[in-house]
Amino acid sequence: MRQASLRGKILHLLRRAINGLDKDGIVHVFYQYYKLSEIEEALRYLEDKGYIQSEDIKISPRLSYKFYRISAKGIDVLDGIVEEKGIAIPEEDF
Repeated sequence: MRQASLRGKILHLLRRAINGLDKDGIVHVFYQYYKLSEIEEALRYLEDKGYIQSEDIKISPRLSYKFYRISAKGIDVLDGIVEEKGIAIPEEDF
């Protein structure tokens, strides 16, 4: 249930972040309550299921970062159009 709750919170966060967020921004929001490994696992799950999309942004040959956006399917989960037992939708803002 803890992971399902985190997944829902990440979707909710990305929905509010119209232009998306980088991985560090997402970690910054949740690091006090979840381990880095839990956050990374939740991001992989959401991406594998198609609820979020990621893009690698290259700044230089050695420096890049991962940027995330919610997908239309992710919005459908938040709106209750698509049911996903692996995601607990937050009832209020966190």
